[in-house]
Formats: sequence, C-alpha cells, structure tokens
Amino acid sequence: MPPEHSEFFTRLSYFGISTIDADGRPWATMLVGSSTTFICVVSNIQLNVSAVLPEGDPFLSSVISTTHVSPRYFAGVGVDFSNRRRNKVAELITSSKIVGSILHISLITNESLRNWSKYITIRKLEYHKRHSKIGADDRNADNVTLNQECRNIINQA
Repeated sequence: MPPEHSEFFTRLSYFGISTIDADGRPWATMLVGSSTTFICVVSNIQLNVSAVLPEGDPFLSSVISTTHVSPRYFAGVGVDFSNRRRNKVAELITSSKIVGSILHISLITNESLRNWSKYITIRKLEYHKRHSKIGADDRNADNVTLNQECRNIINQA
C-alpha cells in the first residue's frame, strides 16, 4: 500500500468493512472509532483496527466465529468527506479477538485502490457515540424469504 494510502486510513474515524461467515454469506458493518487510535498502520501491507460493535452485529459474529477458518477475506472502504477521497482495501483478516468490548482485527492487504470520487459530496461529519442495537437476528432462520420485488431487483443485477 502506498504511504499516502496508509496515512489516509490513519486519519479516518469510520471504516466500512465486509467479510463472509462460515456459511459463505456476506456481512458488512460500519466500524467507528477515534481518528487517533482507530486504525494503525503496521506496515505497507498491514492495518490493525480496533472498534466497539453492538452486541449481535452479524459482522462481529462472523469474524469471531471464523477464527478457525483460513483464509478469511475482507473488503473495506474509507471515505474522507472533507476532500471527497475514497480508498478501498481488500485481502485477509489474519487475527481477530475481543478484549473487553473492543474488537481488534489485523488486516493484510494486497489491494489498495483510490476510487473515483465524482459522486461524493464534500461535508463535515461529527462523531457521535454509537448506540445502535440489532433489531432482529434472522441470520440462521430457515423461514425468512425475500418478497418478489426484492428477488426481481437481485435478478436484474
């Protein structure tokens, strides 16, 4: 990862990230933290991320339940709305653990791209402590189905 990408990630206070669970289903979340301690660059290919996630977050459950699975892939994107910059990273989750209520994950990346920012509006965001809760947990329910409108949208993709 180029040094300017590394520096970019260390200034973020939020980071969108996704992975797949043991059943191959994708899960994504928005990680939020302090811009001074949230993402640390270990090397030109490694990022360490520390964040608090709400109990029951499917991404958190997926990361913790797949510690024995190898490889564990991820994709993430960071956006700086103050200057419209957007960078994407992807590859492997090499370690994950929860200490207290904080998820610590180490990410190895072989892909780091600066994306086109045409549709990003410049704005100033303010950090607000996260108080989200999971409203329903249907991840393992066999009786949940998509309605026809949702299936039509997916089929058009």
